[in-house]
Amino acid sequence: ARQLNKDRKKVLLVSNKADNETAEMQIYEFMKLGLGEPIPVSATVGLGVGELLDKLVAELPEEVDESVEDRPIRIALVGKPNVGKSSFINKLVGKERLIVSPIAGTTRDSVDTPFEYNGQQYVLIDTAGLRRKYKVQESIEFYTNLRTDRALESCDVALILVDAAEKVTSQDQRVLEKVISMRKPALLAVNKWDLIEKDTHTADEFTLAINDAISKYAYLPLIYISALTGQRLGKVITMLSEIHEENLKRIPTPELNNFLERVTTKTRPPARRGKYIRFYYLTQSEVAPPTFIFFSNYPELIDKAYISYLTNQIHKEFGFKGIPVRLKFRKK
Repeated sequence: ARQLNKDRKKVLLVSNKADNETAEMQIYEFMKLGLGEPIPVSATVGLGVGELLDKLVAELPEEVDESVEDRPIRIALVGKPNVGKSSFINKLVGKERLIVSPIAGTTRDSVDTPFEYNGQQYVLIDTAGLRRKYKVQESIEFYTNLRTDRALESCDVALILVDAAEKVTSQDQRVLEKVISMRKPALLAVNKWDLIEKDTHTADEFTLAINDAISKYAYLPLIYISALTGQRLGKVITMLSEIHEENLKRIPTPELNNFLERVTTKTRPPARRGKYIRFYYLTQSEVAPPTFIFFSNYPELIDKAYISYLTNQIHKEFGFKGIPVRLKFRKK
C-alpha cells in the first residue's frame, strides 16, 4: 500500500469474499490503506463483479498512444460574453486565431488552441461566453452553452475571466458556480486591468471587494491581467500548471490522521440530538479532484458548518489552492 501511494497511477482496491452484509460492512477497514474506497466482490457467488467491470472499463484510456506525461494540460477559458477570452488567446499565441469583436457572442464554438510554454504542452479551449438561462432562446445559444459544458468536462483546469471594470457580477457568479459544480480546479483572472485608474491602494481594494463577492470560493487564487497588453499572461500559465499539479497531489494517510486529531481537538463537532460525534480516521480516496473520506460514529449528524470548517482546514494545512476538494463521510 505504501508503494502504491507513492505512484500517481489509478488503483482499484477490491475486497473479495464479501459474501454477506456483515462482511461487506467490514471492508471499510481497508480504507486505512489510503488506496480509495474498496469495491466489495464475491468471486464465489459473483457479487459485485459487474460493478468492478464497469469501473475497470471507465478507467480505460480512450487513446492508448499518448502517455500521461506527454499529454498536454487542457485549459478551459470561460467567462461571460465579451470579457476578453479571444483577446487572451490571440495575445498568448501571437496571432489572430479568433475574431475579436465588441459584439458579445462572436465566438459561438469551442476552439482548441495548442501551444507550448516553458517546455510544457498546453491546449487552450476558448468557449463562447456563458449566458443567462433566460437568454438561451435560440438553438444556436443552446448548443453554445452545451459546448461550454463539454469544454469544462474535458479540461484539466479552468481559467475564469472577469471584467475589472465590473468586478464580480451575478453573471460571473453563475460562471463560477458552473465551474465549481463540475469539480474543476480554477484560477480567477481579472482582465482589462490596464483600463483601471490606479493608486497604491487600488489592487488591495479590488481584492477585498472580489473576495467578499466570492467568499465561499476563498480557495481560488486571484491575478490581475491585461489580455490586450499581455500583462502577466505568462504568470497565468505558470499558475494554471501549479494548480493542475495540486489537483493530482495525494496526502499520506498518517499525515491526514495527525491532521484530523489536531483539527477535531481544536474545534470539536457540536453534539446533535444528544449524541456526540467522534472521528476515527481519515483517508484520501481519489485525486482530480482530491477526495477525502472521514470515518465517524454519526456521519449523518455532521452539519454544513462543520464540513466547511474541515474543508477550510484542509486548504490551510495542505494547500490545494484553486482546488474544490471533496469531503465524504462514512460510518464506522
